[in-house]
Amino acid sequence: MTRRKKPPPQRKLQQITDSSGWTHVIKGPPGTVNAGTTGIRLEDGKSTGTKYTLETYLDRFRKHYAPIWQGSDCFKSLSRMFEQDILPAENILITQCVCLGLGSMTAGSESSSYELAALISILEMLGKEHHIQDIVFQDPVFNALDHTILESLGYTVVQSPDAFSKLNGTTFLFAPHLECFHYATALETATPVLSVGSDPQMYVEGLLSSLAESTKKGSRQIFHDFLGKTRSRPMPDFDRTPWCESTCIYWVKSEKDDSGKSKIEEAVRLM
Repeated sequence: MTRRKKPPPQRKLQQITDSSGWTHVIKGPPGTVNAGTTGIRLEDGKSTGTKYTLETYLDRFRKHYAPIWQGSDCFKSLSRMFEQDILPAENILITQCVCLGLGSMTAGSESSSYELAALISILEMLGKEHHIQDIVFQDPVFNALDHTILESLGYTVVQSPDAFSKLNGTTFLFAPHLECFHYATALETATPVLSVGSDPQMYVEGLLSSLAESTKKGSRQIFHDFLGKTRSRPMPDFDRTPWCESTCIYWVKSEKDDSGKSKIEEAVRLM
């Protein structure tokens, strides 16, 4: 008589804060994450190095960063992509946006301001078809002025790791160049219906080397599962900062997509 195996005990969420300020959210006992794992986004671009006030930053954002982004070939290509592939998709329902690891707009690189301009433009496009109720930002490098800027725009800023618990199947996740472990943590929590983020293949091929072996295997599986559930297109090139490099747009496959794949796989098996 074969005994049924007992189900494994439910693993509790644990929090480990690394030296960069990111709090790792993991399942399992403390210590399963390599303490040497870096918790920073991959910053690019020229540092602003400028002392801003709320008024001076918003003025520069509206007169400099936003117009440059909206006039770029990248934005024009992105708009066409949304009009053709994403907005018409009947299986996509978006009710909230979560932005992870944007970086400081006032004490970091200019890339963060261009990314904010891009995110705002994407939200405006999505607003044509979706009622997005909550827009949440999380990054431990945000300073008080960054908080004030985002809140003045009507957004919510939360402390790490609160944003991870907000992710669900109707989330638009905006997280370009988010550090590998946190990207995997977000995707493990839920598969966002739409996301802008680094190409997971980049992590699988190189950046996972910094993780503990057990964590590396788990992250690789998370990325593999995510890619199996989504369609993707590379972000168009942006000539001001390299934030679009190795970045893709992902959206969940429809039942039609999965049905077509299943028929192809079945045909291959019968050959």
